[in-house]
Amino acid sequence: MNTMRETLNYLYQFINYERSPDVKYSAETYNLDNFKEILNVLGNPQFSAKTIHVAGTKGKGSTAAMIMVMLESAGYKTGLYTSPHLVDIRERIRVSGKAISEDDFIRHISYLASVLENVHKNKFAGYRTTFEFLTAAAFLHFCHQETDWNIIEVGMGGRLDCTNAVKPVISVITPISKDHIESLGGQLQQIAAEKGGIIKPEVPVVIAPQRAVVTKTLRSIARRLPSKIIPSGKDINITIKEISSTGSVFDVSIANKRFSEVYLPVSGLFQMDNLVTALSVIHHMKTMGMISVEWDNMLDGLKRMNWQGRLSRLILNPWFKANQSPYLFADGAHNPAAAVRISESFLHMYPEQKATLVMGLPTNKDADGFIKALLPIASEFVATTYDNPRSSKPDRLIPIFRHYHVPYLTANSISEAISLVFKDDRRVSSVIVTGSLYLIGELYRFAGKADLVLDILR
Repeated sequence: MNTMRETLNYLYQFINYERSPDVKYSAETYNLDNFKEILNVLGNPQFSAKTIHVAGTKGKGSTAAMIMVMLESAGYKTGLYTSPHLVDIRERIRVSGKAISEDDFIRHISYLASVLENVHKNKFAGYRTTFEFLTAAAFLHFCHQETDWNIIEVGMGGRLDCTNAVKPVISVITPISKDHIESLGGQLQQIAAEKGGIIKPEVPVVIAPQRAVVTKTLRSIARRLPSKIIPSGKDINITIKEISSTGSVFDVSIANKRFSEVYLPVSGLFQMDNLVTALSVIHHMKTMGMISVEWDNMLDGLKRMNWQGRLSRLILNPWFKANQSPYLFADGAHNPAAAVRISESFLHMYPEQKATLVMGLPTNKDADGFIKALLPIASEFVATTYDNPRSSKPDRLIPIFRHYHVPYLTANSISEAISLVFKDDRRVSSVIVTGSLYLIGELYRFAGKADLVLDILR
């Protein structure tokens, strides 16, 4: 493989459960033991650095990115593995915030191909996934780059996810809600049990605030192993000073030490919850002597964070310019619980405004619950689609819009949707594009903003 196109063609010939909704979730198709054998052949690169493993339904990517930014600001070299990507597959694998280069990406995938297809063809024949290749490539890259800390986000679930081959020094579970129910189960207790599968014996786990049934399930798992539970927010108190379209300003008290006017350049009330979880992880690491650095440096480093697609404000020329209404926000929320947080955050910033909601949802999501959660802020909806087999057709959403008696339009692409919103100088206040990170990726490409996503650190 000599080019990115060749490399991607090779990767996508394998099962890609991000694009294949009918893959059965089982120990056979998500074969963690087999994947561990592959990593063993590679020299177990997943053990090359201290690791933080992050699972959950909402906010796990943002929480992982915040942890990474603070560790980088403390002088540590970090690897960050997240999924999915917005624009470029290389976004998933980052060292010190920067996406892996094309040359390194091609080199790692080519090496993995030679190992699996030539040296160990018979041993590892059968079910292989794109995500396994990407995860192994991330471990190889971090090993070669000699990172100090790796922050690894679970792909789906936790128990059978191939990232669960790591041996973390601390685990993290962000808020759990109903998602991927066709794979993880339709009850919160089932979903919590799968995500709680990342909890390891004698490895502490930071747990964000959860529903009672989720907390009970996670505590039961931790007690059985055993693993020490660290409630997110212990010894940490945040006072929000301002949340605007460009970021948040807050005061924070950590173990009775107070820091004022801290700036985080990501918007949304929900990001404060994610930040509390990230701070709880760092606080425990400091308390246990895993890291040694002053809080001032890490908190100051948060102002460098560039985390796109999470209630991110975009400027789309020629329709409107900076500091002019309307605003356009991009958020990859795709389940009702996340949609509720969008509504809460928008109402907090613009209590007197309504927004045009441009949305494209995967077929396996609760469309009715998602739309209902956005009704408090919606003046109208524009249903669209995106390039993924899981994407719903816009017409699927029409009965729901009619049920709730809300105005709607339909479009066959994000470019058509944006054009409809601003057609003939239609008067709109704000625009929110949401429903899928894949849709948000297409928005960034359409808007000419693809370059924003490759470096998390400004």
